[in-house]
Amino acid sequence: MPGWHPWCRIETWFIQKGTKSAGVQRQYCGTAGRVENSPLAVFLAYSVRAGRALIDRELYLPESWIGDPDRCSEAETVPDID
Repeated sequence: MPGWHPWCRIETWFIQKGTKSAGVQRQYCGTAGRVENSPLAVFLAYSVRAGRALIDRELYLPESWIGDPDRCSEAETVPDID
């Protein structure tokens, strides 16, 4: 199929009720269609007719988390800053 690529990059939000989960902050949540407490994760998948496979995933940490080492430590998250 011309122009078709089997690699899929997927951004998804997970609605969270609390504020202690890693990466959670008030932000637009595409899943809910409004501002919610949610972290953002990015997934890389490979998809062909025979099936799909999850290749990698990454949790996006907003600046409010990266700048707060105590919050990261409490959530057992170490920011990977490039």
